Amino acid sequence: MLVPYIVQQNGEKNIVKRAPSSPWIDRLPLTIQYKTNTKKYIPSEEFQVTSYMQLNIKENGSNMVNKIFQVDMEKNFMVSMPTSNQEISKIGLFYSNGDFYTNITTSRKGAVYTCKIPNTVQDGTYVIMPYTEENKEIKVIERTNDKYYMDRLPLVVLEEDIWEEDSSLASLSQKNGENLIPYVKDNTLYIKGLIYPATISIYNLNGNKLKSQKNITQDTGLTIYNLKTGVYIIQLISEQGKVKSLKFIKE
Repeated sequence: MLVPYIVQQNGEKNIVKRAPSSPWIDRLPLTIQYKTNTKKYIPSEEFQVTSYMQLNIKENGSNMVNKIFQVDMEKNFMVSMPTSNQEISKIGLFYSNGDFYTNITTSRKGAVYTCKIPNTVQDGTYVIMPYTEENKEIKVIERTNDKYYMDRLPLVVLEEDIWEEDSSLASLSQKNGENLIPYVKDNTLYIKGLIYPATISIYNLNGNKLKSQKNITQDTGLTIYNLKTGVYIIQLISEQGKVKSLKFIKE
């Protein structure tokens, strides 16, 4: 989001808004795309990929190997990735320009990794690659130059609206199909349309949980006076365990 602002002498940033009677647009959405052919990660010189990477997604109880390279958030999928050292290898989610995003490995059995995309990840196109981490340094495990193994795969992350999958759940959380809309009033975050209690958590764009509170409805908000100006991700968890992610801007 592009928003004009001014910096006060004390360093505080204040957003510049249009007058209430003005028709002018005072902010714009912005999509950033990374386009580069340069490796931004550090390749491992110690370990190598020893076979092809395989992606295994289960759908309706059936295994769909390399089906469409699309996964839903918070759903397990399998990645087969033999390397020269399985003990310390992990599967990571990387931006398309090579920047490391997050570890998605939840468990490993031999060369097969169980992975899950956390719902703090924004939907979009990424790359999954094996890597090691030592002293907070990420090193990608690649094939050797004389091999033709597939050592990375593109992955499309889908943000599935699972609150709408179950009509009974939708009736609990929303009224007459009304959307869940976050808004801020008096430094308190409310969710319009949230009829029945849910647990709400707030994350920054780095995926760090900042606040959490149970039994929130549209009438009981969450105090956010200590959050800085910026964009945040809201995670709602219903009493049935269903998860919904929203975004809001604190001005």
